[in-house]
Amino acid sequence: MNLQKRYLLMGGAVLAILLTLAAGLLFWGRRPFRGLEAADIAAATVLVAPPDVTLELDAGEIETLADLLADVRITRPDQSYSEYAGQTVLFTVTMADGTAANVTAYNPFLIIDGTGWRTAYAPCEALNRFANELLREDNMEDTEIIDLYWQRDQRAIDETHGKYGGFLAGIAWNILRSHSDAEECVNDTYLRTWNAIPPARPSAFRAWLGRIVRNLSLDRWKQSRTAKRGGDGMEVLLGELDDCVPEPHGTEKTMEDQEIASLISAFLRRQSPESRIIFLRRYWYGQSVADIAAGMNCGEGKVKSSLFRTRKALRTYLEQEEVFL
Repeated sequence: MNLQKRYLLMGGAVLAILLTLAAGLLFWGRRPFRGLEAADIAAATVLVAPPDVTLELDAGEIETLADLLADVRITRPDQSYSEYAGQTVLFTVTMADGTAANVTAYNPFLIIDGTGWRTAYAPCEALNRFANELLREDNMEDTEIIDLYWQRDQRAIDETHGKYGGFLAGIAWNILRSHSDAEECVNDTYLRTWNAIPPARPSAFRAWLGRIVRNLSLDRWKQSRTAKRGGDGMEVLLGELDDCVPEPHGTEKTMEDQEIASLISAFLRRQSPESRIIFLRRYWYGQSVADIAAGMNCGEGKVKSSLFRTRKALRTYLEQEEVFL
C-alpha cells in the first residue's frame, strides 16, 4: 500500500470517528455541570417568575440542586427562547471558588449565563418542578387564599398569582401562542376569581382557576380565528375532538356543557392512569404531542395511538349515554 492510500484510509477512519462522536453529542447532548457536587456550591438562590419570588436555598436544597444540574444535557445553541411564554426559573449559583453561574430552566431551553441552549426535556423539567416545590413550601394554603377573597383583601390576587401564575400562564400560552393574549387571559382570570369569591368557595382551587383561564383562552382564540384562518395548533387540537364530543348550541348550551363535562369526567376515571394523563395533557392543557411524549419519556407514536384509542372509546361511551341523537 502506497503512502497516499494509507493517508486516505487514516483520514477516512478519523473522519468516521469524528462523525460518530458528533452524532453521539447531538443525540445525547453535553453535560455542562457534569461532576458538580454540593461541596462545590457556596450559595444558591432561585427566582421564580411569575410570581417574581426569590428564594434562598439551604444546605439540603443545594445538594438536590447540584444533583439536578449535574444531570442537565444541552445539545445546540438556540436563542429563540424569547419567542416563548411561560414561567421562568432562574438559579443563581455561587461556587466555592468565587465564580458564579446563572442558569435559567425554560423548557425546552436552558439559558446559561445569557446563552440559550436546546436541552433534554426531563432534566430541565426536573429543575422547574424543584423550584416550584420550593415555592409551594413558601406559599399560603389554598384555604387561606380563599379566606382573603372572602375578606375582600387585595392580597388574595397577589397570593394567587404567586402560587398559580405560572400554571395559568402555561395553559393560556398553549392555547393562544401569544404573550400578550395569554397575559390578558391570566389577568382576566384574577378578575373573574375576585368577582366570584364570595359567594363561591371552591374546594379544588387550582383546578377551578385552570378551568377559568382555559375557558377565557378558548373564547379569545375563537374570536381571533375569524381574523386569522389556518391550521394553527389549537384548531388542529379541537378538530381531533370534533368526531367524539358534540358542540352544544341553542338555549340548552349551559345544561349540555355541564352534562357532557360530567360524562367525560366519569369516562376518564375508568381509563388507565397513563391514558388519562395523556388525554388531559392534550385536550385540557393543550400540550403538543411532542411535548407529551418528552414529558412521559415515550415515543410520539405511542402518544398518538393512546389518544386515538381514548377518543374512539369516548365516542362509544357518549353514544351509549345517548349524547348523540
